[in-house]
Amino acid sequence: MPGRKAQIEWRAGDTEAVWKQRYRKEKHPQRRERAWAFWQLAQGKSIRWVAQQLGRSRNTLHRWVRWYEAGGWEEVARRTHGGFRKEGQRTRLTEEQAAALEEAAQKGLFRTVWDVREWVKAQFGVTYTYSGMHAWLRRRGWRRKRPRPQGVKADAQAQAAWKKGG
Repeated sequence: MPGRKAQIEWRAGDTEAVWKQRYRKEKHPQRRERAWAFWQLAQGKSIRWVAQQLGRSRNTLHRWVRWYEAGGWEEVARRTHGGFRKEGQRTRLTEEQAAALEEAAQKGLFRTVWDVREWVKAQFGVTYTYSGMHAWLRRRGWRRKRPRPQGVKADAQAQAAWKKGG
């Protein structure tokens, strides 16, 4: 473990055991990674070593430490990005609206995610980005329709005759 120990002014109560527990309980991938990094730093590992283990730059670790020194773990945990919903946060559509959307899909009203997005906006006044609607549909188990592959030399008449037993 080359390098010098990080000089971090730990807040009261942020012991190695607390960091370990925080790391093990965290479900959000970005916060979990950061909790692991602080757990290692609390054990006395160098920033260089932790950065190498995570595949991050030392500058990234120094930025996390600055966030920690400015506002503690709350500040580090707050600074996440991406499409992760906060725990307890519900989707924009209610279950009744989702059921209405499912019913409309059964009728064949949609061909693309754009169609779904526009229909939801017109019906319920709820706005989604393309990627947000795509993610919502994927979470609900919707998949893209794809045609069955067919051989280049396939003869539709011969296949139909074969199916009839002839």
